[in-house]
This record gives sequence, C-alpha cells and structure tokens, in this order.
Amino acid sequence: GLSASAYFGGKAYFASQQVEAEPLLATARTEARQGDLAQLVQAEASLRGARDLRTHAAEIQALLLFVQSERALEDGVGDVAALRTTLAAAQGVGVHPAFVSSAEAIIAFSEHDTARASTALAAALSAAPEDAFILYIAGRLGQRLEAADAGAQLETASQRDPALTAAVLALAETEA
Repeated sequence: GLSASAYFGGKAYFASQQVEAEPLLATARTEARQGDLAQLVQAEASLRGARDLRTHAAEIQALLLFVQSERALEDGVGDVAALRTTLAAAQGVGVHPAFVSSAEAIIAFSEHDTARASTALAAALSAAPEDAFILYIAGRLGQRLEAADAGAQLETASQRDPALTAAVLALAETEA
C-alpha cells in the first residue's frame, strides 16, 4: 500500500517537473540560436532553471555545453572555467559525445593546444556530422584555427538550422 502510493506519487511529481521544464528548454533553445551575448546569458539562466527541476539531464547539459561553447567562441575563447564545470557534469549524465568533444576542442584551443583542439573537433564532427550546433562550433572554432573548411561548415550549419543566427553571422564574417 504505502510503497505503491509513494511510487506513484513520486512518478507524478517527476512528471510535473518535466512539464515545468519544457518551456524553459524551449526558451533556451531559441535564445541559444541567436548568438547574442545577452541572449546566451538568458539561455544559461533558463537552462539552470530546467536543470533544477532535474528533468532531461543529458539534454539540458548538452544544450548548456553548446551555450557556453558559443559564449566562449563569441567572446574570443577567453575564460572557459564555466565550460570546464559543465563539461564534467555533462560527462556524468551521458551527453552525446559530439557535444563533449566540441567543448574539449574549445578548452584545448584556450590552452593554445591547437593539435588537441583539431583532434577533438574532428571527433565531434565524426560523432555528429549533420548536427547544426556541432557544425557551427566546428566552423567558428575552425575560423580561429584557420581551417580551410570553416566557411563550408558554417554554411552547412545555417542551412541545416536557418534559425541558427550565430552561424549566419559567423559566415558573414568569413565572407567579408
């Protein structure tokens, strides 16, 4: 009796948390595509709120990795402390290897280890060659690594996800 009601009560509680987290995730996805610093900060706040509800842990951590990667890339790859922390948490919840590798590439680049950055970036692309977010990161970091295919990756990212304004803007920089 009591254990069954506790089980079903717990199940209902987690289901309600998942419902509450969905709008936060949707908002964060939209904000993450903009590439604007203020929007990225807001996306992080939305994702922290969703993570506090303990739902979709891997999806939240993957999107948070993307947002923090994007911030690092748009900020010139300076401070990556938050990205390191999120990377460790992401590895603990089974985030897709492409997002892990792309974050590792940015961290390696911030440490001036271009060989390790290129290797991690290749691993990210190998794990998710069609993902617009991964293509954006590869193209944006590729610009800094002076990779010949950076522009093509950004163009493909913007074609795969036309709402990914960050890729469109980065591509415009490449073509300017």
